[in-house]
Amino acid sequence: MKNTISRLFFVLILAITAAGCINDAGGRVISEGVITYNMNYPTDTTLNIDRSLIERNRKSALVSVFPSSIKLYFKDNNTAMVINGWAGAFSFRYINNYEEGKIHTLFRVLDKLDYCTDSSSMQFGYREMTDMKISYTQDTMTIAGYLCKKAVAEGQNIKTDVWYTNNIKIKNANTGNPFKNLDGVPLKFNVLLSGFYMEIEADHVEMHNKDNKVVPDDIFTVPSDYKSVTEQDLQELLTTFQRRNH
Repeated sequence: MKNTISRLFFVLILAITAAGCINDAGGRVISEGVITYNMNYPTDTTLNIDRSLIERNRKSALVSVFPSSIKLYFKDNNTAMVINGWAGAFSFRYINNYEEGKIHTLFRVLDKLDYCTDSSSMQFGYREMTDMKISYTQDTMTIAGYLCKKAVAEGQNIKTDVWYTNNIKIKNANTGNPFKNLDGVPLKFNVLLSGFYMEIEADHVEMHNKDNKVVPDDIFTVPSDYKSVTEQDLQELLTTFQRRNH
């Protein structure tokens, strides 16, 4: 009887462990999966932020084709942020290759372009969010099943709360983005991306398992039909695209 109870107790412990490590920080500890974020582009000038940021959103016809959600794929410390415009109007993919120390910005609109830089640089589109200073607080909030801590990121053009988790394990998770000094994966934050003010919050997190391979192997690979360009080339094309849609 004692041996049977011992075996049952051991099986129970294994089952709890296999179900996913959930620690005091709140949320399953994972290193491979997909985060789906909801996107919002405020046009209400009564909001308590710089009016000029809201005016950009309000005046641009591009906002109407911006996505309502984006996905962050992560595996082996590599990340790929995928942004698809409505009805395929355009697409961005930010690939951060951890082992190579490279960041690729793939942009498809009038052509298929690849701008590559090293991981010490800022990703394309974040020029207005350089030199962000991070300060930590004791505040917490649950987002997409994860208990997040709050930090405050402040730069010359924007100040934003950043809610982040330590239970999604990605080394140097914020390489290339404005929160590079943040110790965790952001699940709720605001950004200025290519001149547009965006509110971003995680809706759900999908985890890899043997029956549900949510991270395709090629998501971190630059397709062969993308041509290499400079940052200036990419900026000129984006500027042309924006002017045509004003």
